[in-house]
Amino acid sequence: MAADIERIPEPQRTALVAALQRLVGPGVSHRQAYSQFSEGSADRSLFVHNIDRPTESVLLETAIFADRQGFMLHGEGSWRGIYARDAAFFLCRRVLEGESPSEAVSNLEKLISMDDANAVLVMPLGGVTISHEVNLGNGIRIVPIETLPENSQVRSIAEKYAQGQMEPGSQSFPPMEQKVALICDKTVRPLLTRIVDGEFERPDYSREAAENLEDARLALSLIGPSCPLSGGITLEYREPPLDDPYFWAGTRFQLSEVAPPAFVKAVEISPDDATAVVSSVFSLDESFRARIRLALQRFSQAMKRRPHGDRAIDLSIALESLLVEGPGELRYRLALRAALLVDEPLEKRKEIRRTLADLYEVRSALVHDGVLPTRNFHGKKASEVVEDATVVSARVLRSFLAAGKEPDWPNLELTGGMPAP
Repeated sequence: MAADIERIPEPQRTALVAALQRLVGPGVSHRQAYSQFSEGSADRSLFVHNIDRPTESVLLETAIFADRQGFMLHGEGSWRGIYARDAAFFLCRRVLEGESPSEAVSNLEKLISMDDANAVLVMPLGGVTISHEVNLGNGIRIVPIETLPENSQVRSIAEKYAQGQMEPGSQSFPPMEQKVALICDKTVRPLLTRIVDGEFERPDYSREAAENLEDARLALSLIGPSCPLSGGITLEYREPPLDDPYFWAGTRFQLSEVAPPAFVKAVEISPDDATAVVSSVFSLDESFRARIRLALQRFSQAMKRRPHGDRAIDLSIALESLLVEGPGELRYRLALRAALLVDEPLEKRKEIRRTLADLYEVRSALVHDGVLPTRNFHGKKASEVVEDATVVSARVLRSFLAAGKEPDWPNLELTGGMPAP
């Protein structure tokens, strides 16, 4: 919001209104021509750029924009410049879309006077769906994308992709339909810094909100289990005139080491499960949360794997990072502790122990021989063992989250684990 509006001085303000009025004056068909181009298209932007030069010339005469001066608009670890050319585009486009020249100039003045702004961090997800908005804790919510505001860039891109109008390489790789998003409200402060001779101050913004979004995505992979695929993090302003799509700051991606299968069946996420799993991650102390994060990263990566051998390795690393420490009988301790940790009847625990012991044998054979073993493991093929171990691993990691702290392993081993129902 702005404390004091910075006005464009006279006579430039009057000249600016006059330049914009010429775009829509009698006998001028710019608005009609503008409406012929599809919303958000490059052709529409090019049309505006081709007619905004007179407006830019007036802005360059002001002390605000003369001599390479302007403003830097800040976002979540990103920024974009607002120079005379950008301001001219903003003004002309708003006039072509129906604002009066005077209203457009007032909105520019409001914009360059803003100290902070309300915004939302949006991480669209493929591979999962949910029926309604759910609060996951720490200010993070998961929502159907169709419930985002109509001017949301994330919603617009997702809808165009769903309608077959685009293949958004900016959404995910491979392209995947996205029906839900993780979101977090954020206040951007300072919003603007002045640009003088091409230099500007770079504020140090907290990355906590973005890290919480990523931790929530990782935790959701334990439900199903599933493969929630991030479409990057986009900061969308929710305060006019910054809610104008022109001020979309772009999307920040974290490159994935593993490209998931082109077709991933979406998993319907239970709101109760989503709340329980994600809020458990947020409730952990920072040191234990860091260990859980490593395990979740490996589990999430395993869910992207097509070859069962690669998945077996990632699952083993995820479990080892939490269940064992130091050298020794890794296979024995990993399988035993996993079985002791879960709240299941004795026969189910035996099955869990057997499955994870077999997983470790599959992993060892793969590492030493370079190929997935062809022999059976308790009547199952190696690929079937890995599929079963995927479900078991998710169950074990969820038990870890429910415990909320490092188990007392000696006590757990001597007492036989959690009481069997």
